[in-house]
Amino acid sequence: LVMCCTFGDPTDIYWFKTYSLPFVQVVGRDGKWTEATGPLQGLKVVEARKRMLELLIEDGSLREQLPIKHHVPVHERCKQGIEYLILTQWFVDILNHKKDFLAQADKINWYPAFMKARYIDWVEHLSWDWCISRQRFYGIPFPVWHCNGCNEVLVAPENCLPIDPQEQAFPGGTCVCGSKDLRADTDVMDTWNTSSITPQLVTRWELDAERPAQMPMTMRPQAHDIIRTWAFYTIIKAFYHNNDVPWRDIVISGHVLAGKEKISKSKGNEKITPISLLEQFSPDVIRFWAASGTPGADTAFSENQLKIGQKLVTKLWNAMRFSVEFLQDFKPVSKPVDLGLVNEWVHDEFANLVKRYCVSFDAYDYSKALELVEKFFWQDFCDNYLELIKDQIFNPTKYSASELEATRYVLYTVSYGLLQLYAPFIPFVTEKLYQMLFKNHVGIESLHVTKLDKALFVAGYPASANDMKALLGVVDQVRKLKSEHQLSLKTPLADLVFHISDTRLQAVLQAQEAMLTGITQTAKISFSGDGLEEGRLDGTAESYVAHVKAV
Repeated sequence: LVMCCTFGDPTDIYWFKTYSLPFVQVVGRDGKWTEATGPLQGLKVVEARKRMLELLIEDGSLREQLPIKHHVPVHERCKQGIEYLILTQWFVDILNHKKDFLAQADKINWYPAFMKARYIDWVEHLSWDWCISRQRFYGIPFPVWHCNGCNEVLVAPENCLPIDPQEQAFPGGTCVCGSKDLRADTDVMDTWNTSSITPQLVTRWELDAERPAQMPMTMRPQAHDIIRTWAFYTIIKAFYHNNDVPWRDIVISGHVLAGKEKISKSKGNEKITPISLLEQFSPDVIRFWAASGTPGADTAFSENQLKIGQKLVTKLWNAMRFSVEFLQDFKPVSKPVDLGLVNEWVHDEFANLVKRYCVSFDAYDYSKALELVEKFFWQDFCDNYLELIKDQIFNPTKYSASELEATRYVLYTVSYGLLQLYAPFIPFVTEKLYQMLFKNHVGIESLHVTKLDKALFVAGYPASANDMKALLGVVDQVRKLKSEHQLSLKTPLADLVFHISDTRLQAVLQAQEAMLTGITQTAKISFSGDGLEEGRLDGTAESYVAHVKAV
């Protein structure tokens, strides 16, 4: 013996339809139990359950009570149990086209690719057609009237749209049966029914066959929780209206988490509001933090990441301002023939960065692109390149005109390129720096309408990487020796001795002698063929001598 209670859950509804069971409505549209429930009439659901138990006890019919676990559908926000009613609704046929909708998904590039599985899972397990009507007091009305005489559905002519049937009479006047007894449809459209035609609206879609929508669009950005709604319904509409996909690419983001659940304004589950956040951090910093989240993955709110963004904004400002006088009135015309080792190295490192950055952005992996720029900017550009060329900036008379020209060219080109790469992430500070340092030379109104000239950044100095590895290695050894002896990096050395056996590498280091003396603060550089197991610092404050191994 199986008990079926119409309607308690989706299983009851399935049995009701499958076996043509009689329908008894026990819950009214006001949420209270109906006359059909006898002594429970007028009670709300929870109250009725309690009263039912009391009646069973009073009647002596309750034999035993056992705790059970069962599936109870609840509303996603208020978490209240869902009660089912039979109502006349408007539906879009989707169950007969599930294979078509799966095929449409195959025509779209999904980023990240694994998010496509959520769409497939949703479509394959659909058991209802799409209900597009709602019983609300606001929304877009259905332009429909119903004949009370013959139940004919009367749709407004196309040339009368838009029209609200509750405010205007049916333009045709009478039903096809001749009756004037017409009633307006009081339902409104579900939000997804209209938001799902976003691509058609944006591309100025009209019903005129001479002006079809220009589909597909390029890209749809959205969060993963509405793959089953906004993405799915938009694909449906494009299939029905245009026999096409709505966009070529779909990019799925995650949520910002407050604990284990997403931050929600309706739940008020996060103490930091958008306004209070902007009072503490600039829009650039907040945007930097947001871009640090991996596509498709939820991200915990992190004040530490915001502080990292604040440091970046300050560091970028100082790094660019540092070279203002050195680049004053400089405008690159053509790349110098001989850039020199250090400039060749940073030029190639930046060229490789541009290539990988573009690959990441082409795949909409913005967090990876930001990670690549960050690594280059902090390590290669600031910690090494700017430190290496600092002596040229402060002591230009020690260097030839061609050396200074090469450094100005590379510093200008890479600095401008860095602003372009950072622009999507921290648009305000990059724009300000562009206006101050590059606009007059570039001649374009805003950084954000410039184009990255990838032709300027083609790696062409493969040998420089290995030579720079050795040069940076000896610089790091000197820095380490000073730090171990609790000395400032600006502490002068009387002599810096390179212990080296490779004559070619010795020639490379000799060619960079002026730069090395400047960055290590040494009076002179010497070379020794003796082996050295470990670097050391000899002498006293008046005459420190550093010994390092060059390999």
